[in-house]
Amino acid sequence: MQFARLLSLASLAVILAAGCSKANSPSPEPSQTQNNSNGQATKDNDSSQKPKPAASNDEPETNTVPAGWNEVRSRDITIFLPAEWKSIDLTSPKFDQELDALSAGNPKFKQVSESVRAMKGTDVVRFFAFDGQQVGSEFVNNLNLVMLPITDNASFDEVVKRNRETMAKMVTGSIDFRIVSLFGGRFGRMEYILSAGKENKKTMRSIAFITTSKNREVVFTFSASGNAPAEELRKLADTAMASAVLK
Repeated sequence: MQFARLLSLASLAVILAAGCSKANSPSPEPSQTQNNSNGQATKDNDSSQKPKPAASNDEPETNTVPAGWNEVRSRDITIFLPAEWKSIDLTSPKFDQELDALSAGNPKFKQVSESVRAMKGTDVVRFFAFDGQQVGSEFVNNLNLVMLPITDNASFDEVVKRNRETMAKMVTGSIDFRIVSLFGGRFGRMEYILSAGKENKKTMRSIAFITTSKNREVVFTFSASGNAPAEELRKLADTAMASAVLK
């Protein structure tokens, strides 16, 4: 099973559980990046360049953690996220207790919790985090980490290529793609918009970072409403990834 399909399913689950309080959403703002007529990637950075954090609009980000961000640890990663974000390690032996504690006292968390339990059932979603202040709103900004074993000896380039091709068939519009260097390794960075379906007309803007590690396909995906300012999601994703450590 390829990452692209898993990522869309995991993130769309959050759209459907986020509250759905608005019947009609305005059209998503157009991408601020340039893409070709076939909707394929147009930004392939030279991977031989000196490693640096993922950039927003081609401007390099520093790896300084913003004030008010906290370190979050799971079995697979260490990452800094905004203080208002909540997180859950889906691999924890105490997952059920930790998820119950996370949603205790806040009935709005119930639907998100149900989505997280569904993600755990896939056995490949390893970590999930979301903006606790947005629970109950139209969409909850979130991060999920997916890992899959590589069973065909695929290289980094092959893994990125096949996921990029699969995602190109699923997106609304085009994909902005580039290669970035993070914590000593190469990542394929894809930015795209997905539709939650024709009936509810909701869209989701996502930025995915794909790599390989220890014979695994690994992807971090940050998602926000398709109506959200693109630059805000880029800043969040690139800043968080600049602080991340994959174990």
